[in-house]
Parts: sequence; C-alpha cells; structure tokens
Amino acid sequence: MRFALALIPWMLVQTWGCSDEPTHFGRPGGLSGKELPAPEGDAGAVVQPDSGSAPDTGPPAEAGACSVSWSKDLFANMASAGQWQCGSSSCHGGITAPKIASDAPTTYGNLAAYKMKASGLPYILAGSTDPTKSGIECNLSGSCGTRMPITGGGAQQATAAQITAIDTWVKCGAPDN
Repeated sequence: MRFALALIPWMLVQTWGCSDEPTHFGRPGGLSGKELPAPEGDAGAVVQPDSGSAPDTGPPAEAGACSVSWSKDLFANMASAGQWQCGSSSCHGGITAPKIASDAPTTYGNLAAYKMKASGLPYILAGSTDPTKSGIECNLSGSCGTRMPITGGGAQQATAAQITAIDTWVKCGAPDN
C-alpha cells in the first residue's frame, strides 16, 4: 500500500503536463546581457532573464559582444607560438596539465574542465562574470601562486594590459568566442 501511494505523485506528473522531450538550456551565461522577446499580447514590453542572483557585472546590454576574444586575444598568446607559449611541448602542450591543444575550442574545453590544485578553482568558469570564480586571471597575474607562464625559452609573462583584457573577458562571462 505504501508503495502504491508513493507512485501517485509520480503518475500525476507523468500524465499532467510534463513532457518527455529533452530540455536544452544552451551555454552557461548564454542570456547574460540579452533581452528576451516580449510575451504574446504585450507589444513593446521587454522581459529580462531572472537568474535569481546578484546583478550581472559584465558589460551593459548595449555594449554588444565582448571586446576581448578567447580565440584571437587569449588563446593566441597561449598557443605554442604565442607570447606566453603555454602550448609549447616543454609546458602545457606536453604532459603537464591542463592540456593546451593546437586549437582554441579544445583548449577552452580543457581549461574549463581543469581545477587548480591549490585553490580548487576551475581555471575558466564559463558563464560567470566574477573574476574570483575563475583561476585564469590570478594564475597569469601571480596573485594566487606561481605566476604563469614560467619564463624561459622565449615565453613572456602577461603584461598589465593583457591581464586587464583577461579581466574584461571574464567579466563578459568567459565566452568561448
């Protein structure tokens, strides 16, 4: 009897309104700074997404896309031929985690999946506009341990302007752009 009663709420959910269709929410932060279309019958009204958290600290909606590009500005410096040379065979292009691949999307995925050993922070927290939630900025500035990259063999550390660009990119939600 107890088992049968426990099934009643589940049966109601199955028969009244819940779909077995998969729900796709998109990329983390995908609605950040964007306006949703007005509901039917309410022309001119703008509905803002409600995240239930603190206001977004990223660029205002009218600023458009992020002015800093992952692939052109950041990954380009991380690549084996880039200024930071993170992807060289003697660094993260070799056997040292996290793996810097030869392409921007794979590297983005690798860094988003990687957690820093000392702090436990994800290296990149996609969708977050809080620089303290991602390790990339503190790692390249040296504010949370050994400053990367370790210079040698031509690798150069990030400049103040590059650290500012990283901060801007993170405040845009760390997009894979």
